[in-house]
Amino acid sequence: MNIFKKLKIEQKIFNQFDNHLKDKLLKSDHNRSNIVNKNKKISGNVQKRFESIQNK
Repeated sequence: MNIFKKLKIEQKIFNQFDNHLKDKLLKSDHNRSNIVNKNKKISGNVQKRFESIQNK
């Protein structure tokens, strides 16, 4: 196998791995933003409850 063919195959494998990592990062970013949004929602609900208790 000549060197250029070998390099091309290695580049292809590297690209597949790189794409796989990018997918993982995108998913983790998506999950992180979901968690942040849930936490905001929860803290907002707690704040509303606290205010309603204070107003009683």
